Amino acid sequence: FSAPVRLELDQDPAALGLLLAHDSDGFARWEAGQRFATRQLLAAIRATMSAGPGALEPVASPLFITAFQGLLLRADEDPAFTAEAMTIPGLAVLADQLDAVNVDIIHTVRERFLDELLAALEPMLLAVYERHHAPSDQRDAVSVGRRALANRALGFLARGSDGPELFRAHLRSARNMTDELQALTLAVEHDVDPELAAALVGFHARWRTDPLVLNKWFSVQAMASRFETPERVRTLLEHPDFSLRNPNRVRALIAAFATGNPLRFHRADGAGYRLLADAVLQLDRINPQVAARILLPLTRWRRHTGDRPQLMRRQLERIEKAPMLSKDVAEVASKGLAE
Repeated sequence: FSAPVRLELDQDPAALGLLLAHDSDGFARWEAGQRFATRQLLAAIRATMSAGPGALEPVASPLFITAFQGLLLRADEDPAFTAEAMTIPGLAVLADQLDAVNVDIIHTVRERFLDELLAALEPMLLAVYERHHAPSDQRDAVSVGRRALANRALGFLARGSDGPELFRAHLRSARNMTDELQALTLAVEHDVDPELAAALVGFHARWRTDPLVLNKWFSVQAMASRFETPERVRTLLEHPDFSLRNPNRVRALIAAFATGNPLRFHRADGAGYRLLADAVLQLDRINPQVAARILLPLTRWRRHTGDRPQLMRRQLERIEKAPMLSKDVAEVASKGLAE
């Protein structure tokens, strides 16, 4: 067999909900939750692609909400596990299971799903956050698990009306990089200037001498779901701490945008595709191997809907026709264009 091998189990929603809330095996609970959430999201995505965004119905069933509630009720038993089990499948995971990909609809359905969970369970999520959020720099397993759970709950709560106040306070009280980075990520997603600008400048000032953390600073901005993210990434390409000669920095910014932010990489006007093509052509003169590797997202144009395939193909053709192209990039571009 060649990976991945997908097993389809005939389990009804009630069985999956029971496993998520009560199974004695941690992996079985996690797997049931992922399967349950993915099944509901894919059904809603397919229905919306057929009927149109205006026909979007509620996504999270009462059974799933009840099962998720059961997960939160047992959160104190194993905070680290609960944090993982609360993860909702992302856009890339969902897109991988669809024959035709419309990132706008996938994003809309997933956002609706998260909003429904918050609306139904906000008091419980807030209680979990308050119980496990303890600003400290302790690195033992218990502290790390509680930190992960508090940050996961905060990710849901950030969507609510009190979200900005919560994650700003989280940022101010942070005593470790994990809490600070989570608060910054939420600020980039949900905050507005001047608060966002202040958070970005403050994080950069504290961590600019640590290359690994600075890479995260670039990645957080590259993977933001804001409409203007492609323009933000272009600005960051000119940042004094960014260099195309630093492969890790290239991966942290350009590759993170192209592979970790499907919503804005596939922005309908093609800005994300032009950004990647421009970066590949510049990088090809410096590091052809890395340039060829980050080009790969453009080669998957056949699976998308609307005008996106033509826009992606146009940038591949532009790259293929560029003078003095390296063999590495030329091979990826030509194979990507092959019918």
